[in-house]
Amino acid sequence: MRFSLILAVLVFACSQNVHAQSVTTETLSIWDENGQIDRHLGTQEIRNSRGLVVERILMEGWPKFELLTPNYRYTIEYDDQGREIVYNHHNAWPEDASVSFRNLTEYSDDGRIRIKTNQRGENLDNFYRTIRIEDEQGRFLSSVQEYWLSGEWKTTRFVNQWGRTTSSRMHTRAYTDTSNTRITFLHNGSDWERHDRYHASWHVSERDSVFSQLNQIYVDGEWVNTRWSTQTSSVVDGTSEFIVDNYEWSAGEWIRTRRTKTLQSDDANVQVTLSWLAGEEDEWIPTGMSNVHFGRWGKTMEIGHSWTDDGWREARRQEWIYDGSGKVLEEKIWIRSGELMRLRYETILNYSPVRATDVAVQPEPSPDFFHLSPNPVSNQATLHFRFRGLMPDRFEIYDVLGRIVLSGTGNGYGGLADGHTTDLSALPAGAYFMVLAGDGMHQTAPFIKQ
Repeated sequence: MRFSLILAVLVFACSQNVHAQSVTTETLSIWDENGQIDRHLGTQEIRNSRGLVVERILMEGWPKFELLTPNYRYTIEYDDQGREIVYNHHNAWPEDASVSFRNLTEYSDDGRIRIKTNQRGENLDNFYRTIRIEDEQGRFLSSVQEYWLSGEWKTTRFVNQWGRTTSSRMHTRAYTDTSNTRITFLHNGSDWERHDRYHASWHVSERDSVFSQLNQIYVDGEWVNTRWSTQTSSVVDGTSEFIVDNYEWSAGEWIRTRRTKTLQSDDANVQVTLSWLAGEEDEWIPTGMSNVHFGRWGKTMEIGHSWTDDGWREARRQEWIYDGSGKVLEEKIWIRSGELMRLRYETILNYSPVRATDVAVQPEPSPDFFHLSPNPVSNQATLHFRFRGLMPDRFEIYDVLGRIVLSGTGNGYGGLADGHTTDLSALPAGAYFMVLAGDGMHQTAPFIKQ
């Protein structure tokens, strides 16, 4: 049956009259607790000559059928800079099905303002829009959500069809490179009263980096603490250590609630993450552990353990198989059911280049979405984006063996902005790859560490 499923979606993909450069088909088989296939799901992504997804089709099939049936379809359009400008959601198949909703995105000439408008209904009428404003470095400054009411945009509280109050304003009051501090405010309600704020700060030294975020709510004219978290990255004796501590405000003091620690040595291809819940009198109660194994192209196996009275017990296992170029071919997930580890999910991917006669445009090189400078780098490296408006939320650095040697996120809310600086002094000399992910992108750039 597996072969029939893959063959069906491949024939279906190649029969479509699309201006495509490649087609990626993903088939997911789901097993029940009795070891029987429950159903199949499929996703097909069609990319243009620049590597951007222009069409995404969702498919579904049941065990008694050997063919995946298309259900929903999304089509995406981009501007000359590779930025998304139209996102259409089609009600169902066939190809001429109506659009149930769409998102239109506009950008200012300098790229600092991004307006995303949601339209829906039979006539695709305006429903709501979000206006996001950034500074010259692409860092978040403010956003506002407006609704189309009585023929005009209004920044007002609005009760939607589910009875929930929506619409909000958010802005950043302070963002200075000298103090590395940013305070983000969230406003809502009928009079846009202050509601929440997030106070983020970070410090980077030659040995470690610390990021801290304080969450507060506005009650009776004053800010009241609610949650606090810290993230500390360091390298000790060749082992990278990443610790996240979470606290809650209770009776006038901070109470530690949870801790996670991730460890990875430079000469090992295994990453270990441990998590605990805080007990009484500074007691730490273990809750979970994961071991991630890396190969040349990335993760090959991830094993999750849960803590029991008898110690650690395997609860979940995930494996990846790659082809010779680093593309994932197969992914399997086992989940514990009683005393047995049962296969629950199996995903098979197929990558099909479109025949030259099917391509309406000549292939062109994929744009360099970002690069690091200087390159080669000795200590500090700076991110530079080719296009404004990109805002990935995390980065990962891999060595030539496919192991993650360093990772991180944006400094608080807003993601990684153009001009973001990363400390690479702890990396040994050699060749590496940086991967940026989030905000609709997943891009890679090589660099050399001196």
